[in-house]
Amino acid sequence: MALRWLHEHPDNSVAPMHLPTLLGECELNSDFVESVRELTELKAHTREMGSGEVPAPIAEFISAEFERAALEFVKVDPARREQAQARSADFFRHHVRG
Repeated sequence: MALRWLHEHPDNSVAPMHLPTLLGECELNSDFVESVRELTELKAHTREMGSGEVPAPIAEFISAEFERAALEFVKVDPARREQAQARSADFFRHHVRG
């Protein structure tokens, strides 16, 4: 969400850390917003242990945002792009997949 917010607010360099603010200040697909709302609601009422499938609208959004950001933020220097992709993959492996 921070990547999307930065894309839509190019005069800013720091995105808000409040998810509802990010969602409210970006133009987003209603399926994605609903999936985030449902997941947030579920998280508020359950323990954060376990695993499950990422809802398709969220997975598609994440993939598209990383792809767009890789092109947009490091398009000038291919080496920086490769480094950013490697760092993103490493982050995902260690923090998302556990």
